[in-house]
Amino acid sequence: MSRSNNDKKLLLKTWLLMGYIRLILWIFPFQQTQTIVEKMATKNKIKAKSSMEKLIWAVRVTSPFIPGSTCLTNALTGYVLLSREDYPNNLRIGVTKGDEGNFEAHAWLESGDKTVLGESEIEYQTIL
Repeated sequence: MSRSNNDKKLLLKTWLLMGYIRLILWIFPFQQTQTIVEKMATKNKIKAKSSMEKLIWAVRVTSPFIPGSTCLTNALTGYVLLSREDYPNNLRIGVTKGDEGNFEAHAWLESGDKTVLGESEIEYQTIL
């Protein structure tokens, strides 16, 4: 299936953003990363050009092409994309104990009362 030029531009923009966020997560502690990402999310706001579904689609398609991409990388990328286009969203980070008693963490993105990115069957206790 052939993609439109707008889809290709969105995928490239998302890939670059996600790569940058992955690099930031690798270099900086989370609190600094959080500050950087928040600045990125509030800078260059635009009226919605892409639907929320299209932005989430771009994150999901791009993620496998970013080495070391995690749920946190995806959630932060989605947060920036949705925030820049003025879609309401909340970044969530939660923890739980796994089946063997080991610590597990997960990041996801919500809009309203719906999880839009990072759905999970496991219930996490939200810490952020």
